[in-house]
Amino acid sequence: MTDRAHAAELTLRWERGRWRAQGAGVDVTNPDLAALDDLIVRALRGRGATRAHVRFDTSTLPMWLRQYQAHYFNYVLHIGGGERP
Repeated sequence: MTDRAHAAELTLRWERGRWRAQGAGVDVTNPDLAALDDLIVRALRGRGATRAHVRFDTSTLPMWLRQYQAHYFNYVLHIGGGERP
């Protein structure tokens, strides 16, 4: 199996005051982004994924956050420990 096969792709959106991550059989929400990362890691642990590539749907960012959007783009979660590099 290739490295790419161990990576899950998720899309992150801001919906009704909560972050929502969907993809790779995962659909989780939480108002706190760090807590959402933990939910993603728990949902993917045991499914063979070693990383989750989280891609922001920037069109859903709330207006107050758009000024910071250059800092809130894509990131990778490592499933083993759940930490962000």
